Amino acid sequence: ITVADFPTEIRQTGRSSTATSASLQSIDASLPLAEAVTTFKRAKVLQALEMARGNQSQAAKILGLQPSNLSRLMHTLRLRVTPTARGQ
Repeated sequence: ITVADFPTEIRQTGRSSTATSASLQSIDASLPLAEAVTTFKRAKVLQALEMARGNQSQAAKILGLQPSNLSRLMHTLRLRVTPTARGQ
């Protein structure tokens, strides 16, 4: 059996799990689970903020969160948007 034998939906799922594996490899395997989760959350929030050019409402949409939940998450992760990152 080869990859070509599987339906397209399964083959596409396999690609995303490869991307997930690559993401997981970038996190230090020696970290306790809680720290690894925090590291991943921090990276995702920073990525969304970068994509949204510092606009927290837009970043919340990208992450599928309510703006108030993103604000709380940023507080928990000790993240702040600097005035220069907010740029218009």
